[in-house]
Amino acid sequence: MVIAFIRLLLSRILPFIFSPPAFMMIQNHQLSYGEIWAMAQRTTTYIYAFGLMLISGSLAWFLYDIGWF
Repeated sequence: MVIAFIRLLLSRILPFIFSPPAFMMIQNHQLSYGEIWAMAQRTTTYIYAFGLMLISGSLAWFLYDIGWF
């Protein structure tokens, strides 16, 4: 439920990058299963990449703060 809310929020803020949750796209009869699957997978990839960037940036900031850089 939380994941669907995050996807919905991201799709409202940045609709050109993130697709709505799959259960919302299923209601559109003009989209095929393959199209819905591809859009959901693309959004998942973007979320993972964004999370990795956040973690890497936080780690770099932490290491800089303690004097390693």
